[in-house]
Amino acid sequence: MGLFGFFKKDTRDSLKQFEPPRKHHYDFAYKALPGLAFSDPHVPLGFGNNSPKGCLAKFWACVGEKLPEDERLSDSGLLGTGTPFGPHYAIVLIDMPKPLREAEAYFVAIVYPKSWFNDSNAYKNSQPELRYFILEKCSMAGIGGGTLRALNRKGHGAIKYGIPVSAESFLKEIQNVLLNPPPFIVWVDSKPWNIMMQDPEKGEASGSI
Repeated sequence: MGLFGFFKKDTRDSLKQFEPPRKHHYDFAYKALPGLAFSDPHVPLGFGNNSPKGCLAKFWACVGEKLPEDERLSDSGLLGTGTPFGPHYAIVLIDMPKPLREAEAYFVAIVYPKSWFNDSNAYKNSQPELRYFILEKCSMAGIGGGTLRALNRKGHGAIKYGIPVSAESFLKEIQNVLLNPPPFIVWVDSKPWNIMMQDPEKGEASGSI
């Protein structure tokens, strides 16, 4: 193989490595789920696929309905677990279906102030200050692990690279951010969706349009 052929092959291989994230996976974590959480924090996102309500599985299917059928993905591996998170917060940790491409999420975490749950009046009549985090798949040269991202109503930004891909490492980094908020390394203007989810079994709607 000549020199030109070598560089041509190398370019093709590089392009293969940077496939865009799959829309169902990406839209769920970066667009639909934060939109639902910010607009309707009472949605029980801590329920997994095997729970009676199965809210996350229903919402995954709702997001998929907006895509062509051949772009819809299985919700295998999707699971949300709600738990206290230190003295001041509660958290829903969401295991995502296995990420295959760069920027797809390994985990999502939605952090709620514990005081919002403890005050029944606040829970019924106020919007809590939610924090939303993603540990995303990253294949940057020389950097292993995942990238920690924080999302808000205006977009999302990278906070730290090279985080070991585990729930424990992800939660530890979130604790550090809550104690000492760092600056964003990069920022992307990308507002979450305003999205409504209808539960056909109960006739209830969640979210906003």
